[in-house]
Amino acid sequence: MLDVVVTEYKAVLKSYEIPHITFELPGELDENYDLEANNILCYLRSLLPIKRIVNDTFQLLFGDREFLLHFNLITSQFVKNMKVIDYPEILAKMGFLKEWSADMA
Repeated sequence: MLDVVVTEYKAVLKSYEIPHITFELPGELDENYDLEANNILCYLRSLLPIKRIVNDTFQLLFGDREFLLHFNLITSQFVKNMKVIDYPEILAKMGFLKEWSADMA
């Protein structure tokens, strides 16, 4: 199953034109499969351009006003009952998220 995740990571890196070392993943029944697959995933994950992905995702979703409306409604249902004492890193006060800044990424 981890080979599917490896394939997805490789596809993301390819779409961002990020070169990477190609590894031969052993078969799932191989005793080293989990260890080698996890090592490969850690390597590929380290190459992901997280800030670019976040920015691209934001740009895509921001253009979809209907999605934003539904997302806001769903998020507000969760946030309205959250307590600052339980989530001080994300809440300004009960029911209100802190303002997000690029420094938080």
